[in-house]
Amino acid sequence: AETAQLKDGWSAEMFLPWSMMSMPDATNYTRTMGIALQRAVAHKNQTWGIPVLPRTTGLFMSRLHKLVFTDVNPKQQITFYPFISTSFDGVKHEATAKAGFDIFWRPTTNFQITSSINPDFGNVESDDIVVNLTSYETFYPEKRPFFLEGQEIFITSTRASTRHGSSHRTPVTLLNTRRIGSPARTPDDEGLVLTRLERNQPSELLGAVKITGQSGALRYGLLSAFENETDFNGVIDEQSINIRQTGRDFSAAR
Repeated sequence: AETAQLKDGWSAEMFLPWSMMSMPDATNYTRTMGIALQRAVAHKNQTWGIPVLPRTTGLFMSRLHKLVFTDVNPKQQITFYPFISTSFDGVKHEATAKAGFDIFWRPTTNFQITSSINPDFGNVESDDIVVNLTSYETFYPEKRPFFLEGQEIFITSTRASTRHGSSHRTPVTLLNTRRIGSPARTPDDEGLVLTRLERNQPSELLGAVKITGQSGALRYGLLSAFENETDFNGVIDEQSINIRQTGRDFSAAR
């Protein structure tokens, strides 16, 4: 991307490759794209847009301005990302090494397979600290790139139902991916004493695979993830014990 400040305004230029977009099949490689532009004017408390898209109606995609492009035929692509990482736990005084890889394969313009073996999310931003004094679970947004890509397939709310006037409503989702890799269920053995560190340790993912695609007007997605076993080191009757819990398996399809 590149920006510039001009005498009568500013300009922004971005390069978005066709290969990053999911598109239906086309026999003559002619594509029709809908486009809309919006600008929030803070000092007037207004939002300007072309075309006009009321937030209280479900009509959205059909009102976009149409642009026609020719000779657009993204080629088949496959991307392989291996990694090696090391970490040190300052509380347990343990050092660990980890290796894995991610694979992205798009055989056609409307079908993609993404898989991750022994994924590492060490570069993901930490969650904000939330003080929750209610009986309801705190919902944290997903920040891991693997689960973010294609997540809109599992959102069922229409545009009109997630917005009402200037207030925003949380969309209804079929899948809360933050539960994947979350702390395992705490063992309920009578007399078991566990530290907070043991109770809140995240589950380690062995692997995950995601399939997304489109056939005509139908979009579909499949997600599966598998967790490793979790070890709890606790104390019962002043004796140290180790409890191993079987990892969970997750699957979702739409």
